[in-house]
Amino acid sequence: MDYDESAWAHLAEVATARRDYHGWTQAEVATRGGISLDTVQSIEGARRTGYRARTLRGYERGMLWASHSVTAVLEGREPTPLEGEPLPRTVMTPIPSGDSPAQAIGQALEMLRAVRGAFGQVIFDAALAQLRAESGGEAHGASGSR
Repeated sequence: MDYDESAWAHLAEVATARRDYHGWTQAEVATRGGISLDTVQSIEGARRTGYRARTLRGYERGMLWASHSVTAVLEGREPTPLEGEPLPRTVMTPIPSGDSPAQAIGQALEMLRAVRGAFGQVIFDAALAQLRAESGGEAHGASGSR
């Protein structure tokens, strides 16, 4: 199937965000995927509107995505990270107990954004729903009087 320039631009955006989120360089993605650095730069620069299937499978390996994730992104869906993927350092960093409430909230929001970036909106929404259920609905903001 052929995809237009906007689909490839979307892939470039999603892929670059994931790579930045994990702190990976384009060279690391290329090496892990067995493809050239120029190919990674071309995909992430949305320079073309088509690649060989073998090239895209290599890019998926480099990004630690499951098979057919590139197609999913080109079609507007979420990529599928490989199981057991390590979370970025920001997710695993505890919030220091001496921080002000505003600082702690800012850090917690940064971690939540990282989780959403790693696992996609569907998983993120499911986790928020569970958090809301566990807290009796309090996780979505103040709704009562004080």
